[in-house]
Amino acid sequence: MRVLIDANVLVSALLTRRADKTSLVEWLVFVALIGQRRFELITSDPLVYEVRKVLLRRDVIEADADEYIDSLTRYATFVRIYGVPMGCPDPDDDMVLETALNANADVIVSRDGDLFHPRSRQTIRKTGIGIRDRPIRVISVREFVDELTGIPRFSPLVTTTLAA
Repeated sequence: MRVLIDANVLVSALLTRRADKTSLVEWLVFVALIGQRRFELITSDPLVYEVRKVLLRRDVIEADADEYIDSLTRYATFVRIYGVPMGCPDPDDDMVLETALNANADVIVSRDGDLFHPRSRQTIRKTGIGIRDRPIRVISVREFVDELTGIPRFSPLVTTTLAA
């Protein structure tokens, strides 16, 4: 499975680990990706640059940021992007969509609400001859971790009913 993990999720994973906390994003990056290689990470140079820039802005030591970036890129497949406008409500997210489209990604894992916006989804849904044979799914970290682990997700109503 070809997966693009948005910069906000990658940054959150390192910050969570540095704070000695456990979270889904930390598991996703450090266990599923780096430890067990359960999926193929897709990225581009601008996305990696964005992760590094945000880490340094969040007071991560440059050597630690570079080590983290090196460990991520060791397992990543890079695609070239050209800065084509994709029609996202936030133009900064255009590089995420362009990277996913150029890589023929299956999934974008993000916490960015703009990628879940109808205008972004319209670009992601485009399929056809010479474009894609299937739409790219934009899902949350929780949804992706549930897919990787095979744990079904139930609503609170179903959960309380099953527990009874």
